[in-house]
Amino acid sequence: MTTTNGANFAPITVDTDQGAERPPDPDPRADLQHLDSPHFPDSAAAEQAELDKLRAWVNSYLVPVWVHSVGQEQPWCLRWDEHDDAVSALHALMRAFQGLINTEGDAGMVGPSIWITNHLTPIMNRLRDPRGPFRRCTRSATKTEHHLPEPVPTVTQ
Repeated sequence: MTTTNGANFAPITVDTDQGAERPPDPDPRADLQHLDSPHFPDSAAAEQAELDKLRAWVNSYLVPVWVHSVGQEQPWCLRWDEHDDAVSALHALMRAFQGLINTEGDAGMVGPSIWITNHLTPIMNRLRDPRGPFRRCTRSATKTEHHLPEPVPTVTQ
């Protein structure tokens, strides 16, 4: 899988028993990684399963409940999963949801409130800001566009 975040691919390995080349395993997506955590994907299959869970959560819960009034002042992208920064933020939001929404867990009865005020609101404000990652995407019910942000220039030597 090629991503716009510059993920590198492992070199092709040769199976010495059969002499056949295997295709390289792609490195896990940087937007799904959190340092030193055993709970995040470390293989292409685990990454795909995590992305599938994220897509289902965003499309069946987050968007219907929390995304209102799409417009120029509060854009949203129907293809949000192609924006690496949105995937990273929404993945973190889903993980916080999983950890805080269970009122019998460590956060107790205030878990949902903590999730809304400390996680949902700042992340959605950032994503839906008119200068945020969706600024050039869907702007109204009748104007749907999709543009990824321009890559940041890098210094070459």
